[in-house]
Amino acid sequence: VPLMTNDDIVAFYRQGMEIRKAAIGMPDKELSALMNDCAVFVEEVQGDYVSAEHYYRQVLAIDRQILDTLDIELTNDCNNLGMFLQKMGYFEDADALLREALRLRSAIRDSFDYYVLQSLNGLGALRMDMGRYKEAASLFVEVLRRHAITKSTDNAPIAFAAASNLGALFFERKDYARALKVHKEVLSDKIRFYGRQRHELATAYSNVANDQLVLGDFSNALANYRN
Repeated sequence: VPLMTNDDIVAFYRQGMEIRKAAIGMPDKELSALMNDCAVFVEEVQGDYVSAEHYYRQVLAIDRQILDTLDIELTNDCNNLGMFLQKMGYFEDADALLREALRLRSAIRDSFDYYVLQSLNGLGALRMDMGRYKEAASLFVEVLRRHAITKSTDNAPIAFAAASNLGALFFERKDYARALKVHKEVLSDKIRFYGRQRHELATAYSNVANDQLVLGDFSNALANYRN
């Protein structure tokens, strides 16, 4: 029996959407969930960004109709479409959606919540892409400040991401010594959190190696690339 192709999988998603529409007669959360799964698949597996954008926008439109304004799922829709548009280079549109996600999440969750910190970090990454480095750094530092207060293990991955982004910002600004300092701290924190034999350390080792390479510390850079 031949294996299903990616096109077959997309066809099944679309068939499921049509069946759901026919059965219910109106948009519902099940339909938007199917569309979201299809959007992720066509983006990440097929690289069909036109279709992915169409589905992400449809998901947000449906959930705006059926969900309460302060439903966390609606904030996720804004965040997902915003991050997609950021990857596509539509920074202003992405900015509006990521700011909306942060505003809504801040209204329904406390300031130390995972989703709020995720929004702050995501908005910081967008600001960095836009060349607004001072704003980006402030957002990354704010994530780290809030995480330092609670030290929540649930939020540790977001804190690692924010610190890594801060190091990347210094690297992009050619402040390699500060980048190395931050990236070494991230690596040490990740080792304490995950242990040494985890794939989560790979990017941290690579970031440290990149910093060492441009600073001329070739032997340590090579060792960290090997790590």
